[in-house]
Amino acid sequence: MRWPGFVICIGLGIVSLACTGCPPGPPVVTEPTIPVPNTPTRNPLKERMLEAINLIKGRQLEPSHGFWTVFHGILGLGPEIPLYDPKAKKTVKALDYIRLGGDMPGLRFDNRGQGLDVFTATETDRFFAQGHQDQFVAEMAQWGVSKDLPFKVNGKDYTFQDFINYSKYRSSVTRKQELAWAILIVAQYEESNQSWLNQFNETLTLEDMVSYEIDSPMDPEDAVKIGQLPLACGGTHRLFGLKWALNVHLQKGGKLTGPWKRVQDKLQNLVVTVKNTRNEDGSLSTNWLVKKGNVPDPGLRLTTTGHIFEWLALQLSDAELREPWVEESASYLTRLVLDLQREPVEGGALYHAVHGLLIYYARVYGTNDLGAYAPYVRLAPGNKTVIGK
Repeated sequence: MRWPGFVICIGLGIVSLACTGCPPGPPVVTEPTIPVPNTPTRNPLKERMLEAINLIKGRQLEPSHGFWTVFHGILGLGPEIPLYDPKAKKTVKALDYIRLGGDMPGLRFDNRGQGLDVFTATETDRFFAQGHQDQFVAEMAQWGVSKDLPFKVNGKDYTFQDFINYSKYRSSVTRKQELAWAILIVAQYEESNQSWLNQFNETLTLEDMVSYEIDSPMDPEDAVKIGQLPLACGGTHRLFGLKWALNVHLQKGGKLTGPWKRVQDKLQNLVVTVKNTRNEDGSLSTNWLVKKGNVPDPGLRLTTTGHIFEWLALQLSDAELREPWVEESASYLTRLVLDLQREPVEGGALYHAVHGLLIYYARVYGTNDLGAYAPYVRLAPGNKTVIGK
């Protein structure tokens, strides 16, 4: 998520800064979203977390919120998330609206010959369009969208595979690109030992891309110094992509050698960093993974704790997820979402947070209460709870 500037979203008398497109307004809540079960084995955190998830589900999405917010809504709650189409006066699935040619600020797909490109934000429409290379495609991949899923672009028929093809074709490890999302896409849909020729006439493999991301700095200032784009969200998208790729590699019988061993070591070291820089209230550092930080602004705390927790929910083993410090962070993030239920918040921060809560809930408490919103997750072999394929 890149915020090159600020806009102001006003709702319910509250001003929210750093909104990338106004997200759906908060639902009016007059009673608890879920009934409190009459049972001696109540789990307060489980109940609060499910209530927080349901509250976010209650924020109605509309095309006017913009492509950025809508596809982040899909990331947060999955392809089943509804979108109200005021022109048709009906509710449809958000992904169906997008893939069947619906009109939305910031939404544009272009045929580049070698596949479909997703329009990336410029200075004038940065608060509605995709903000990063391959961001939309990777966020759909995180829900296991089929590569055969049809898309209608300018009246012509395509499939999701066309986005995958272009992601591979334009990726490069020599052009200072953001590959955090591309590695997840290639790992999800292609074989790990595959090689291909990109648009710069370079032969590329997934391991090349993984090595590039491992060697890229985690400090945003260091990233800019070497000529890379500003590091998105403290590098949490990079960590999520690396972990997803590693899990898929291991699921397919791959070995922990070469760059894959380096990925595992780096991610484990950064878990220690997160643990050592967390705050006493369970929140995670507002300075991301660089150093301790405890800025009180709730919007910043939702962004940092939400993004870091989303990665932890994928990164940690079943046993690690149940450690007290992780539960404290889960509890803090849940309380923060509930505290902000009547306020407008930035869409990217909100939906990355709920994605993390969904993954945590599914792995710790199971998916029975989540229904169609049960997440799709690629987990490393050895975990008892495996969600997805």
